[in-house]
This record gives sequence, C-alpha cells and structure tokens, in this order.
Amino acid sequence: MKTTSLDKSINSYEKLTRKNRILLVVVGIALALGVVFGVGWIHSFEIQNKKARVEDVTKAYSEELCRDLQNAIDKSEALEAAIVQSQGDLEDFKLAARMLMTSDVSLIELAPNGVITQSYPEPSQFSPIDLNKNKDALVVLDYAKEKDEPVLYGPLSIPAVGECIAITDPVYLGDGNGAKTFWGYVILTVRVPAVYENTLGALGSLGYDYNLSSTVSPLSSGSVLVSSSLNNGGSLDDPVGHSFTIGDCIWTLSVEPRGGWRFNGSVPFIVLGVLLVAAIESLLYLTLKTRQQEHTLHRLAYQDALTGLLSRGGFMQKLDMQIQQNPEVPVTAAFLDLDDFKVINDVHGHIAGDEALIHMGRFLEESFPADSIIGRTGGDEICVAITNQTPEQCSALIEGVIAKEQEITYRGKTIRFSLSAGYSDYPSQARDRSELIVLADEALYAAKIGGKHEARHYAPFMAHIKRERLGFSAKALASGIPGAFLIYKADPASEEILFANDSLIHLLGCDDFDDFCRYTKLRFQSFIYPEDRAAVEESIWNQIESQQKTEESRQYLEDYVEYRVVTKDGRVIPVIDVGRLIHDEFHGDIFFVFIHERSLIDGVSSGQNTSH
Repeated sequence: MKTTSLDKSINSYEKLTRKNRILLVVVGIALALGVVFGVGWIHSFEIQNKKARVEDVTKAYSEELCRDLQNAIDKSEALEAAIVQSQGDLEDFKLAARMLMTSDVSLIELAPNGVITQSYPEPSQFSPIDLNKNKDALVVLDYAKEKDEPVLYGPLSIPAVGECIAITDPVYLGDGNGAKTFWGYVILTVRVPAVYENTLGALGSLGYDYNLSSTVSPLSSGSVLVSSSLNNGGSLDDPVGHSFTIGDCIWTLSVEPRGGWRFNGSVPFIVLGVLLVAAIESLLYLTLKTRQQEHTLHRLAYQDALTGLLSRGGFMQKLDMQIQQNPEVPVTAAFLDLDDFKVINDVHGHIAGDEALIHMGRFLEESFPADSIIGRTGGDEICVAITNQTPEQCSALIEGVIAKEQEITYRGKTIRFSLSAGYSDYPSQARDRSELIVLADEALYAAKIGGKHEARHYAPFMAHIKRERLGFSAKALASGIPGAFLIYKADPASEEILFANDSLIHLLGCDDFDDFCRYTKLRFQSFIYPEDRAAVEESIWNQIESQQKTEESRQYLEDYVEYRVVTKDGRVIPVIDVGRLIHDEFHGDIFFVFIHERSLIDGVSSGQNTSH
C-alpha cells in the first residue's frame, strides 16, 4: 500500500521537517555570526578605547621628553645670555660651565666663529678645533646660524663622551643700535639616554614597550632609532605614536602595551553569546516543533490518513464555509460509493480494499474541477462538493465519472470495480449544508438499491425509500447456504475456485478451507471422478452454448449435470450439479454451483412418492 503524505507526517511526528531544520540551521548560523561580529565589535571597541588611553599616555610622555631636552637647551641659552651680556668676553667660562653641568650634560664648548677655543671639562691636552673644516658639522652650524636658534644634532658618538646629542646654539652680539654681529656658537653635549632615562623608565614601568626615534639634524630626511625598550631595537607591531619638534629636529615616541593589544574581557561576552544562541535556538526549536505538531494534529483532524483527502470533519467545515461565505453560489454535493467494497475486502483482503480507496480518491481529484471540495466521509464513501457550476454541468460531470470502469492491480491480479453516486443541489433543492448532505445520501441509497454503477439525482420520492442492510459477510454465506455451494471461474483452462462453503468442504472430507485448498488446489475439475471429467465439461458447455444461441437476451445461463466426486479419503459420491453462468465485473464470467448428493435427492423423491 502506498504511503500518503499524512502517513509521513505521522511517522515523523517527533522530527522537524526539512524546511524547519533548514530554518533552524540558518537562524543558528546567523546568530553565531552575530555573536562573532558582536564580540569582534566589542573587542575592536575596547582596543580603540585602550589605544585612545595609550595615545594620551604617549602624548604626556612625549611632552615630558620634550621638557627633558628643553632643559638642556635652556642651559645652552643661559650660557648664550652670559656671553651676550659680556659682549663676547666671558671672564670665567669654567665657573659658568661648572654651574650648568649636570649628570646628563657631558661637555660644554665655546666656538667663536666656528672654532672651539674653550671646553669644559677641559681635556689634558687641548688644542682649538676648527669646525668649519668639518663638512657635516659645518652644514648644521650654518643652519643654526641662519635660523638664529638652537638646533639638535645627533645622536652621534664622541670617543670621550660616548652616545650623545649636541645642542648647537648660535650667539649674536648687539651694538646697541639694534644691529647684530655673529659671534660664534655655544655647543652643549648631553648624554643619551641619560637625558631622558627617567622619563622612559617611568613609561616602561607602566607596562609599555616603546621606540624613540628622531631626525639626526634639521636637514635630515629620515629618522634613526634613538632608544628602545626592546632587545636589539626590535620593531613594534601596532604602536601608537606621537611626534614633537625641538631643536628643529622631529622626535617620535611610539608606544604599545607589552605583549600587544589584548582584551581579555572578550571571554565573558563569548560565553554569554553562546548561551544566548543556545537559548534562542532552543526556543525556536520548541516553537517550530509545537507549530509542526499543531499542523500535524490539524491534518489528523481534517485530512484522511489513507487517501489524503479531507476527513469528514474537514469536508463539512469547508462546505459550511463555502455556503456561509458565498450563499448565492450554487453547490452540488455528490456522495460516491465503491460498489461491492465488502467483496473486495473479503476476497482480496483489506490491503486491496485500501488500494481501491486510494485509487478512487486520486481518480476523483483528477476528474472534478480543482476548486471542488473532496473528502472521505466514512468507509468506502467519498463526498464531492462542486462549486461555481450549474446543476446541469454538475450532472454531466458526475455521470461521466460514474460511467468509467475502475481497476487496480494487486499482487499481480487485476481487480475491477465500479462506482455509484447520489447527488443534490443547493440552493434549488436544499436550504443549507445539512439538508444538502441528507438529500445526496438518500440519492446514493436509491442508486445502490437500483442496481449500482449508476448516478441518481435526488428526487422527492427517494425520501420514502425504506433502508435495509442487505450485505452479508463471506463467513455468513459460507455457513448459511443450505447444501454444498461453490463459485469458480468459467475459464476451461483454469476453472479456479473462488469460493466454497462449509457444506462442500465437509462433503469432500476436508477439515477446513485450508485443507480444502490443499486437496483441490482450487480447481473445479480436481475433485470430479477422473472418468467423468471430460463428459462433465462437455455437457456443461453444450448446455451453455445452446442457451446462448436461443436466448441471447438472458442475463444468466444455467446447466444441469450429474457426475461423481472423489473425497479426500477416497470415497466416491454421486452428485447432482446445478450451475448458473453470470458475468461479474470483478472476475469476468463465473459459475455459481449447487452440488447435492444423489442419494439425498433420491431419498427425498422416494419419500414424496410414498406420501402420495
């Protein structure tokens, strides 16, 4: 038996549908991406805040470095002021220099016209040094002279001092009339990193790595690394930098947290995000599952599980809505019934009956307009409500459907059957849905008792037809028919037995129907005495052919034949066979046969003669 979509829904009741599973996955991925982007944004936001704080720190320490260097420049300018005040004749240079010396100042020199003539501390063997002959120094000296302001030069390495920075301060003397005359230079050399050691040390103690770089002179295009907290002057990955200008040189302090930019606070947000995704996914899963279960329950209530058509409740609800919402639209309701459905179930089994109902439902869906309402209202009964058609059009549709012969194939056998229908019209015959259904049902009953395989339009006289239950089960027939009885196919090649009652089974000495099947192999000729078989066959068909020639209009043909049967235990019993040949829409031509023991008939006849 084929599985309907409703069966699949029931079987997967505990599972989400593929569509809902995809939705759950898509939402989960979207939420996960949202968490990733959210945590990423928080991480980026916190890093930017951290960088902003480090920028403030870098700026503050850059200003402190600028003050450190400015203190050294202030000392050179103080000596410059003393020279200007003395009109270039500073009497006690050593005293003045000694007063300006600090731990970071390593050398103070005077260079009138660019020639160093005095130095403090003075080396043991001092001789004047003409800086004008040093091309590198001359460029810086000329720049300072032209700008008339202190400039820095370095870092450079002096044997007696080591790594240092030279502050070159030009000195101009005034004549009292506003004119200035170039005197020479005050050169103050400061040790590095001593000049800014405290400042950078404090920065390092805060947990920062740094690089300090500067241009060698005001005329340099590139910068050199002056100091670094990293071994071997390594580079920083993503530093925050701040630049400042002093002595016409550009200094840059680059800073980043030791170990890089990190935000350890991301972990709680990740955990929170995962929990949030899990909670939303769980809620969505429960919501989808609940909706799916509600949908399945709705289908169980309003859709027939076997055929996939509407159930009785679903059909009635839809028909009610159609009539209530569109009271002026004509509706024809037809009850359709599968003729001899009980025979199909009894002879071929309930699975074959189910297949017939499934076929019937599919056939009706294909035969009626798409907007028709179709539902299985019980057993083998299907109701169709045709809308937006005239009664004449509906009648033609229903008559056309009933006229078609139906068949299914079950276990290699073709099972043929027909349909009957009764129908009525709204609003011409019925005032509401309830009355419409009652009238269609009465019309169907009229069709069934009228011979089946026909469609009946409701007429008032049908309301007075008395209903009786005329069906009998195969079991009742098997035990209730007086005398031995069987049904077999009128096919000389097979003569397959389709039915045998209890009397025939016992006549042949069999225990039950299964024993009967094994003994006869379900063939009519099998239990006839071998010497009688040919004569029996010839006699039966001669009688049938004779009647066919003379009585063409008869619906059935009869035969009478006498022969002997052989029982299972070997007894030979003379019998009289009275048969009738009819045409069945399921099996084709078949014989209905009563078999009576000859001795019983003779005994009855003798008794009747004696009584007379």
